Amino acid sequence: MSLPTTNGATTGTGLCGIRAGFSWLWLVVLLDFLQIGLPRFVRTFRYALQDRIEEHLPLMQAPTLVVRGTRDPVVPQRWAQEATALLPQGRLVIIDEAAHDVNYNSPQKLVEAVLQFLGEDVEVLPRGT
Repeated sequence: MSLPTTNGATTGTGLCGIRAGFSWLWLVVLLDFLQIGLPRFVRTFRYALQDRIEEHLPLMQAPTLVVRGTRDPVVPQRWAQEATALLPQGRLVIIDEAAHDVNYNSPQKLVEAVLQFLGEDVEVLPRGT
């Protein structure tokens, strides 16, 4: 199984599996780097490369929602399906026209998906009301 971890060799997409295109995630990474410095950043990145998520997913006992946007350049559809299949109680939701950072680019759709997953029957008000 080839999951998109921080190891670009598993996805063929390079560093962190990210293809070309702007994302606010790069800004977060840059700010983290500036705050913690190069030595700690490199150490943390090495740990991330060693942490194989596919080994942890089958151990999840709680119902787990996997969310992917149709325009996600980081997480391929196949990976999201494979990761969900490894979760004992996993459910995959695909959000149309959303990119990787769904909570920023499609927050309303994400809230609706989470509420449905939790079984809430709550009306979600439009942003700003």
